[in-house]
This record gives sequence, structure tokens and C-alpha cells, in this order.
Amino acid sequence: MNTKMKAEAYTICNAGLSAYLANEHKEYRLKSFSRGIMVGVVTTIPAYFITKYYQLPQLYAALPLTGGMLSGIYEGLTNAESNDSLHTSDFDTVCESLEEEESEDEEESEEEV
Repeated sequence: MNTKMKAEAYTICNAGLSAYLANEHKEYRLKSFSRGIMVGVVTTIPAYFITKYYQLPQLYAALPLTGGMLSGIYEGLTNAESNDSLHTSDFDTVCESLEEEESEDEEESEEEV
């Protein structure tokens, strides 16, 4: 592990599990919302042309975008905690290995003195 990654891992471990999980939840919600926006935009484009072709109200073209945003928000809010056990085990594994490295480094420095 290079020094930049190690420093970031130390920062995360020092912040604690709750801060790590909160950050993971925030990232998951943002990713879900972004995915909903993308799906909404991609489906709104053909909907726009369909409403033009069949001379339907233009408001109908915005329905896929609204649906995509709402589904992204809903998915992000309801499923953000679904991977907590996996994130917790990852956090524990990384922080335990860092603690072991730190204790080995302390033992080596004590032996040198």
C-alpha cells in the first residue's frame, strides 16, 4: 500500500465506523440519484419526439424524467443501508491490518533503541 492510500485509510479508521458508513450511504444515494437522472434523460428524449409526432401535450415528455428522478431518490433512500454488513467487514479488515502494521512498526522501533 502506498503512503497516500495508507494515510487515507488511517484517516478513515480514525474517524470511526459510523463516519465511514455515513460516507458510503451518501455516495450510494448520490449514485442512485444520478442513475435516475440519466435514465430519465435518456427516456425523455424519445418521449419528446413521440409527443411531437402524435401532437400530445408537451408535459407528457417530462414524465420519464420525473419518474427517473423519483425512482433514483426512492432507491437511494431505501437501499443505502443494504450493504452495511459488507462495508463493516471491509472497514474492520482494513483497520485491523493497519493496527497490526502500526504495532509491528512500534516493536521494530523499540528494538532499534
